[in-house]
Amino acid sequence: MTGPHEEVRELLGAWALDALMPGDETAVVRHVGECEHCAAEATRLRATVRHLDGPAPPG
Repeated sequence: MTGPHEEVRELLGAWALDALMPGDETAVVRHVGECEHCAAEATRLRATVRHLDGPAPPG
């Protein structure tokens, strides 16, 4: 059985892509507000998504 921490970690990728159901998103946001490790991972994932969504490099 997994605990809330593990469950949220499994959802972070979908959260970074804004692809979660509202209840799951609420749980992730709540957990990220309390867990430094998951907050750091969430920040990294969101930065990666922003980078990938940006314009293609010239050339």
